[in-house]
Amino acid sequence: MNGRDADIAILGGGLAGGLTALALAALRPDLRVTVVEAGPVCGGNHVWSFFDSDVAESAAWLVEPLVVARWDSHRVRFARGERVLPVGYNSITGTRLDAVLERPSVIRIEHG
Repeated sequence: MNGRDADIAILGGGLAGGLTALALAALRPDLRVTVVEAGPVCGGNHVWSFFDSDVAESAAWLVEPLVVARWDSHRVRFARGERVLPVGYNSITGTRLDAVLERPSVIRIEHG
């Protein structure tokens, strides 16, 4: 950590570490949060997808800025039929996570 002070150091800038850092930055701006990421960028080359029902309504504010694609419903096809599911489906990319984490904020990112 280059001898710098941090109240909380998060090891790893993947989805879990990134969401934790963003939540702490929003809910506890008094804390000095540092994300230590071994790679050149946070998030890596990943796509994470989730249903609207996977995230509590009270926590949607945290993931909403990260969503790069959204479908209000989706169709599941089988050999002998299909079904339309009326629940939203969302995707987050590593590139978007990195961009949001790198915005000027109270989060400091250190790449290894």
